Amino acid sequence: MKIKKLIIIEAVVMTLMLSLPILGQSFQDRLNVVAFGGYYAKQQNTNANGHNEGVYVDGLPFKSSNGVWTAGLYGSASISSFRDNISRYDGNIKEYGGGITVGYYKADLSAKYQLFVGASAGVKYSDDQGSSSSRWGEYVGRQKDWLMATTINLNLLSNAAILPRTQVVVSFQKPFKSEKTASWNDATIPSDVWDKTYVEIIGRQSIINAKIGELFLSPKLTALYSFSKGNKESKYAVGGELALHRPYKDDFLSLYCYYKMSNITDNQEFSFGLNLNIATFIH
Repeated sequence: MKIKKLIIIEAVVMTLMLSLPILGQSFQDRLNVVAFGGYYAKQQNTNANGHNEGVYVDGLPFKSSNGVWTAGLYGSASISSFRDNISRYDGNIKEYGGGITVGYYKADLSAKYQLFVGASAGVKYSDDQGSSSSRWGEYVGRQKDWLMATTINLNLLSNAAILPRTQVVVSFQKPFKSEKTASWNDATIPSDVWDKTYVEIIGRQSIINAKIGELFLSPKLTALYSFSKGNKESKYAVGGELALHRPYKDDFLSLYCYYKMSNITDNQEFSFGLNLNIATFIH
């Protein structure tokens, strides 16, 4: 397993090496080095809360002769933790991923609009560990998954100050190899694998581009839908986002918040966090 993780880490490093020559160029042939983090808490029980942190890297160093198509690699690593003080459950998930990514940029969609579409496909490794204790004993479980992961990122860009950007991001993952072990008071017990098939759709609509010196501030309205096959949970969310970007560049800083509603009664939650694109921040 250490060898497999090392291969993924090497893929991230290779992505950086291939992408460095395009640092600071235009929107379509970009380098992304995104650090992210977030926190969430249940509405009915704030003793149940969690957080996540991670980094995502992609680069598109290979470009078609007409500059419309680009291609490259991506890599990601993250850790998330959850704690429920009432049920005394603690869990954490470590994930590593990598694969290929392509981009399509149409600068003259019309006199007013430009189009950018990004897509990625790859493999993700997930190590999920959890434990809970009570006066009757202690439960410990661990599940390892290899998953196929895909994302489509659609952006419609406008030259206007009002409604300058519409973005839709669709993400999907499905496991192709899973294993789980569990114990009760150190005795092995049977436990079913949690199906981590998951789909998420996020929509963002920028309201205005407010010029602040050499930067632009973009408040956004956001909406989200997700479905988790493991517990058949559907979530719907509404929220807002504040983003900063330079002219003709992607956002380098965004702060977001969501209120998520679930078809599972006690799973309504608040979440907030930030994304920092280090590459577009320093150039």
